[in-house]
Amino acid sequence: MPRISQEKRSQIFTLREEGYSVREIAASEQVGLASVLRICKKKKETGTFDNLEKTGRPRLLTDRYERYAVRLLMTEQCSTAVEVKIKLKSDLGIDISVESVRRRNGLSSKIKRKKPILKKTH
Repeated sequence: MPRISQEKRSQIFTLREEGYSVREIAASEQVGLASVLRICKKKKETGTFDNLEKTGRPRLLTDRYERYAVRLLMTEQCSTAVEVKIKLKSDLGIDISVESVRRRNGLSSKIKRKKPILKKTH
């Protein structure tokens, strides 16, 4: 679902402060009942409509570094997750586990298919 804009949030809160019911506000602003209640509750608790920062552990690999790891695999500079881990450590200074590399890139342990050796007739 798309986020509700700051203007619409303030409009919902002012309508609620003016005494309109939650159902009337939800119908006029075309949002859900729970959204109206959540917006009003958040304004009363925090005093603002801004989105709070996300909690949790920060990611080790940014999107850019993830693309770099995928590029290493696709260009065959590295063929295993262990090699990607070593390359990330040496090039970027990022110490990441092998399991993280596998998880982020959807890798599983498979034996790489052997390519035929080209002859001079090719």
